[in-house]
Amino acid sequence: MENTIKKMTTFDNLPGAVIIYKGDTSGEILYANSAAVELFQCQTIEEFYDFSGRSFRGLVSPEDLEVTSLSIKNQISKNPSYARVLYQVLTKENQLIYVEDHRKLVSDETLGNIYYACLVHSEKNSEEVDSVTGFPLRQNLKKTLDDKRRDLALGSDLPEVVIYFNLLRFKTYNLYYGFAEGDQFLKRTAEILRDVFPDEMISRFSDDRFVVFYRGVDEFQKIKEVHDRVLTITDDFNAYINAGIYYSNSSEDFETICDYAKIACDSIKSIDNTFCAVYTDDLRDKLQLKSFISDNIDNAIKKGDIKVYYQPVIRTLNGKLCGMEALTRWIDPNYGLISPADFIPVLEDANLIYKLDLYVIEEVCRHLRDLSNQGRPIVPVSLNISRLDFTMCDPFKELESAIIKYRLLREWVCVEITESAVSFDEETIRSAITTFHDGGIEVWMDDFGSGYSSLNVLKEYDFDQVKFDMLFIRNMNEKTKDILSSSVQMLKKLGVHTLAEGVETKEQFEFIKAIGCEKAQGYLYGKPAPYEEMLANLEDKGVLIETALDKMLYEKVGLVDLITEESLALFHFDGSNFKTLFMNDNYWMPIGIPKSEVINYAEGLMNFSDSMLRKSILNLAEKARESNESESLDCTYGGRYYRLTLKNVGENKESCVFKTSLVDITFNETINRTKSLNAVTRNILSLYTLVYVLDYDKEIAELVYTDLSEDVSGSGITDFRDLVESIIPLEMIYADDRNLFQKLLSLSYIQEELARTKRGNFTHTLRVKRKDGNFEWHNISIQTLSDAHSKRYLLSVKRSEIEDELDSDGLVNRILNLEESPKNQTEELSESNLWTNLVKNVGIKLFWKDSDRRFIGASQSFLDYYGFKSIDDIKGKTDEDLKWHIEDDKFRKDEEAVLNQGKIIRNSPGKNIIKGVVRNIFATKYPIYQNGKIEGLMGYFIDPEVVMPSSDDIKNAIFVDPTTGLMNIMGFVSTSFQYEDNYRLNKEDYAMITLKIPAYEQIEEIHGKDVAEEMMSLVVEKLRHHFKSEATISRIGSWHFAIIEKKVSQQEIKERMEACVQDIMNIRYIGNHRCTLYVDYKIVLGSQEENHLSNLNLINLDMLVQSTND
Repeated sequence: MENTIKKMTTFDNLPGAVIIYKGDTSGEILYANSAAVELFQCQTIEEFYDFSGRSFRGLVSPEDLEVTSLSIKNQISKNPSYARVLYQVLTKENQLIYVEDHRKLVSDETLGNIYYACLVHSEKNSEEVDSVTGFPLRQNLKKTLDDKRRDLALGSDLPEVVIYFNLLRFKTYNLYYGFAEGDQFLKRTAEILRDVFPDEMISRFSDDRFVVFYRGVDEFQKIKEVHDRVLTITDDFNAYINAGIYYSNSSEDFETICDYAKIACDSIKSIDNTFCAVYTDDLRDKLQLKSFISDNIDNAIKKGDIKVYYQPVIRTLNGKLCGMEALTRWIDPNYGLISPADFIPVLEDANLIYKLDLYVIEEVCRHLRDLSNQGRPIVPVSLNISRLDFTMCDPFKELESAIIKYRLLREWVCVEITESAVSFDEETIRSAITTFHDGGIEVWMDDFGSGYSSLNVLKEYDFDQVKFDMLFIRNMNEKTKDILSSSVQMLKKLGVHTLAEGVETKEQFEFIKAIGCEKAQGYLYGKPAPYEEMLANLEDKGVLIETALDKMLYEKVGLVDLITEESLALFHFDGSNFKTLFMNDNYWMPIGIPKSEVINYAEGLMNFSDSMLRKSILNLAEKARESNESESLDCTYGGRYYRLTLKNVGENKESCVFKTSLVDITFNETINRTKSLNAVTRNILSLYTLVYVLDYDKEIAELVYTDLSEDVSGSGITDFRDLVESIIPLEMIYADDRNLFQKLLSLSYIQEELARTKRGNFTHTLRVKRKDGNFEWHNISIQTLSDAHSKRYLLSVKRSEIEDELDSDGLVNRILNLEESPKNQTEELSESNLWTNLVKNVGIKLFWKDSDRRFIGASQSFLDYYGFKSIDDIKGKTDEDLKWHIEDDKFRKDEEAVLNQGKIIRNSPGKNIIKGVVRNIFATKYPIYQNGKIEGLMGYFIDPEVVMPSSDDIKNAIFVDPTTGLMNIMGFVSTSFQYEDNYRLNKEDYAMITLKIPAYEQIEEIHGKDVAEEMMSLVVEKLRHHFKSEATISRIGSWHFAIIEKKVSQQEIKERMEACVQDIMNIRYIGNHRCTLYVDYKIVLGSQEENHLSNLNLINLDMLVQSTND
């Protein structure tokens, strides 16, 4: 670098101005010779650096900066060895002068790309007449105008009208078509001005600005003629001209009247469909305000006069706060509240908007860190990035720097770029979007639909979300509704999320929800406000904050197309209960009752524990969740048949959302199908002896089916007073079972049994007399009918399967789980005999527990190992009750995973206290299923010191982490003492590093352990890359690692570690999941402490505590 700077000094004595600066977005000036200092009217190089901000961008006229930067970029991309650009610069004395810039781009090994620019004072500054248009230039006009103005004033009563014309978008025209075509455009414009104002003084003030001094009364008609004719110059480019008017008197000086006309012209620069304005005192006040804004932006930021406000973004499906947009308010002690509509355009025109945007980035990131430190929920924030930011700085680098500075997750922020910004510099914006995405930052398009090429923008650019311009919502009619609906559908197909701005009424909110627009922003939920005020407002409205788990779920669901002529609803399912998120008209209208009643009935039916259909729907839900395919169930309501279909369209580890349809299939089947169903129904009924509907509201029993003779069975509808005798006369019931039979028909007993079974039905077995006088077993079942809120039940009687068993006693023994073998099987091996022998004689330490982790039983080897006399010593107790583990959480988490998730835990290491001695054990545990439900667990463990102490597999299990293949904490501790012993004996020093990746916990919480472990595998790849075979690497906890290496200096190990940390932090994605990784680490040398225990303590042993609990 020193050699490069030294070479630059060779330009010191050249007569021309030479400036050398970096070719990146900073534009940092590396060198300027004395001629350059003089050109910009500075006295010293220090004054020059201070004036320019030591950036090339601080030298160019604000009006020319944008186009000049693009022109340089375009020319250099075609020919890096040379570019020539003509533009205006602003000197320290506030003088605008033209320079010709001759430059080349050089690549330096140390400094990167560097521009060598030679600036020559343009002849254009000394010209009296413009060579292109033939009009006098500004500096020459003033010399002759004063006398002519006085002469004209003496001979005319007409007012003097100063007209200031601005040819808009001319610089862009030059950029696209070149200077030669631009000159032709200027000539045509000049011809039009001379034709409309044939006898007036006209001057070309700058590249695209003209001034006309006119005496007359028809100035508006003439201005309109100029405007209309300029529009016809070219069909390929939309360039147009604005005008500002000032009515002057001869006493006012030249500069003043021109400035006033310019103020009027500039006031309509950003106003569509307006091309002419007259100067007023109000415009003068606005000019003063503009000047104040541009002059005081730095001071306002420094004093904190600019405040960051937040406007909430609401998820339409769940009504929760899912995001915020960061906006600004300028509160000045003198001006009061300055509207963003006033200060943002001024800052953009002055190329100062980047200062505001960078300030907002800093403030938002600092605020998010404060919230995180306080343990408060984090709501993602969107940040506005101006198109000018890409000229004045590197927005991604600035945002990334703030994220790392405050240790934020990248999911907490995203950026918004307006649609109009894309049309300005397509390649820059496309490259920026790619950079943001590669860096793990979402990019949204703001004001979608405000431009003229929205569809083309979607085709060319990869946005994560679009925000519909608020004009769509505020001016809503049938046409805009159709446009919005079609746009939402199209965007969902492209995988792009949607947000509507300007939502102010409940009706607007319900409309955008109905078409599937995912998010809403507007005054309905709150104006921009300070953070705490915004939250208080939402709390008053009952709005909750969306969790990271919710976001993961609803981002997937948000891409489901809700616009369809078919039946469609979305239900949230948490594994037990359903909640309606969305229901279209075609879902509920065919049922024939109001939508609110349909929702209440559907949720009651699916969530009410005694509902007959609930179990079937739950089974359907689990099946659909596992298969991710459409799964269907046929059911009845109101005498009609319906087909319920569920499809899993999004899930997290706690819940999922089903896309649901409900179709009336009553008349969809042919008559043959109906006959077939009737035949099936008759066959099903033939399995039963009796079927009754018991209606406890009306106190009647209705006979549905019977195969008993009429003398022992009632028929038709029976009053409850005769209920028992009508169903089965008591004398037909075995004497010992009569009380139970009578209880079965009691409403209170039915409700108690249904509450106990929690499955909507129960069955009891009774003995009923046959015609031959013998008794046989019958099952009497009670089921809740589908109407969960009534007291109607189905009673069915059928012959029990017990009657089909040749040995009913043996069946009863098996039902009761008796351990003794049936007498007629004493000579054969039975399952119970095999189990009894296994438990008593095999040396495996077996145990089994119930669903509450309480011991039910254990093998004799298990009892002997712990010194228990019988199973009664541990029966009904948990591990915590027995107090035999050093780390209870480790064993508890394993068993909860078995019981709650059905996981199989194999060879999980742990420590047990056995007769006062700490022993290492490895436990394996399995779930016990009954009727498809986990009812408990069974397991066994191995003590490696008792079984195969020399086995390599057991040693690996002791010292090796099974996921990464690195050493575990036991291997680390053992190895660290070996390094320490070597140091004490042979004086070979060693370096020890401990590091942790805190993001592991959040990733595991949101995405699950598999994704977290995949992330750790990526981390291990980086560790192994930077620390080769001479180093030992250990995983000493879920998210903690330790590295030891000898014969290495602290500086060398630090440099390697810093490179490794950077590589780890560059991991931005785990599969399709975004992530933000930070690394905390500490390095110590073995020689730094007196003993090894002190060294371990120096490393910060709190990093190891968590590992023992994993």
